[in-house]
Amino acid sequence: MGPTISLAMIARDEAASIGRAIRSAAPIVDEVVVGDTGSTDGTPEVARAFGARVIAVPWQDDFAAARNAVLEAVRGTWVFVLDADEVVVSVDRPALEAMLGRPDVFGGVVEIRHHLGARPGAMLATDAVLRLFRRDPRIRYRGRIHEDVTPSITALPGARIVRAPVVLEHFGYLEPAVAAKRKNERNLALVLRAIADEGDDPRLWYALGTEWFQRGDVVRAAAALERAFRMAPPAAGYGPDLAMKLLFSLRQAGRLEEALRLKGEVLARYPGAPELWALAAELLLSAGRPAAALRAARAAREAEAAHRSAESVGGWSAGRMVGSGTFVSDVLAGQAWEALGRPACALRHYLRAVRENPRFLPAWGRLAAFGVRMGRVGPLVRAIRRYRDRWAPEDGIPSAILAACRTAAGTDPAAHAAIRKALGKALGEQTEAPEEPTPKGNRGFDEGKGGAMVGEKAIMGAWDEHG
Repeated sequence: MGPTISLAMIARDEAASIGRAIRSAAPIVDEVVVGDTGSTDGTPEVARAFGARVIAVPWQDDFAAARNAVLEAVRGTWVFVLDADEVVVSVDRPALEAMLGRPDVFGGVVEIRHHLGARPGAMLATDAVLRLFRRDPRIRYRGRIHEDVTPSITALPGARIVRAPVVLEHFGYLEPAVAAKRKNERNLALVLRAIADEGDDPRLWYALGTEWFQRGDVVRAAAALERAFRMAPPAAGYGPDLAMKLLFSLRQAGRLEEALRLKGEVLARYPGAPELWALAAELLLSAGRPAAALRAARAAREAEAAHRSAESVGGWSAGRMVGSGTFVSDVLAGQAWEALGRPACALRHYLRAVRENPRFLPAWGRLAAFGVRMGRVGPLVRAIRRYRDRWAPEDGIPSAILAACRTAAGTDPAAHAAIRKALGKALGEQTEAPEEPTPKGNRGFDEGKGGAMVGEKAIMGAWDEHG
């Protein structure tokens, strides 16, 4: 008989999502065991309806203890761990079977795509987390919060951890989900208790800084994250994310000069992180240094290309913000070129950003404002027509485009009317303006006339040919 896989979960009040999670994993698991830690919403009944065996696990303010209780109950030769707010979206079955059959492999790292922001798809971060491992009494979780099974595997002589051909999506970081579950309050209390119990562990100070960061308390976040940064080993897997949160918190706390000084140390420690180069570009733009910002944006793209090359031959990287080295860095480069007085170069980068991710709202906002400032919305209209069928209604892109145009136009009602007329057909009937002549002085807002700028014809020719 070949290897079998047990799905191991802990859950509390997850009736709305646990069925979806179990169903997504059903094709690759042989049993499902759910440890319920005190639900009052019918979670156990939903889990059983999807084929799970449910056990009661008394909650002791200790995630590792709860997960280890479930490990005692599973029967498979391998354990696959999934949370109720996650789903399996991709599995390479032949590669997975080959991995499970290797006697030296004791753990598998899966890719997790975290949905961030207000809605799914608005922003993604990827992570690499050990979620698949052998059922072995020596392998157990450690940590009251941010529990991890990795140390117990690496302590086994000859045990290898490899990349597992499994991809998950996680919806628990979406703003509505966080607000509904009030996880920040619970996690903050657990982190503070863990620090009191275990002392100066950089992972715990990183976790504390992250909790303050998610609450928007950037002053406390910066203090905790800076302490973690000074203690953490450079090779720590969470290091780039820690550094990114620290730099961002310093800037938001009004300590831009400190963030700029620290960025050099950060980039020297993590030179291959596109996210950190993109954030460096943002910091430099805020400091009025567009030439340096442009160099950082280019470095972000180079780091992204290196990551993709590594992943193509089986490597992986953790804690990455999707788009940092592509459409995000293009928007930053566009801003830098604008500040340097090179509008044709700025337009090229804004157009590439919307091409790379037509749902990335900041790219549309920048492109729209740019068109108004330059007196030409023709490139914007053509881009809208090309990509509007890839927008989701919840993205709110049409209204964001109009808002960016109006802000760039200032308080001139005639300019607003001209913008609305120029964009009406491209954005749809709901945004149409009444027919009226274009006000004198605003002919540049017409889709195809007037307001020509240096290099635009050449750029749009390449756009029409290759875009």
